[in-house]
Amino acid sequence: MVFDCRVTRDKKEALLDELSSLLKVIDDKSRMEILRILVNGKSYGKALSDIIGISTPTISHHLEVLKQAGLVKEEKLRNIKYFYADKDRLKKIIDDINKYFFNAE
Repeated sequence: MVFDCRVTRDKKEALLDELSSLLKVIDDKSRMEILRILVNGKSYGKALSDIIGISTPTISHHLEVLKQAGLVKEEKLRNIKYFYADKDRLKKIIDDINKYFFNAE
């Protein structure tokens, strides 16, 4: 029984570490706005820059951070890189947040 509690505690700790890292990634207004746009469909750097009103290099930086966190995926068509939100990953993160806060184990 003590072992089971330890496993549960270790799983919660691992979940906390993962969620903490991901929340740090989206703890930026521009990244949140980029994600909101990309949840609704594909876009590319220049279009995002025009919509949000920040430079294309800054958009590229934010997209790279979001990509490394697994929140955004990239697809190249001809010479343009299109980005889109990984909706399944975002839904899982939301589910994990709910589990962490509302499912006492």
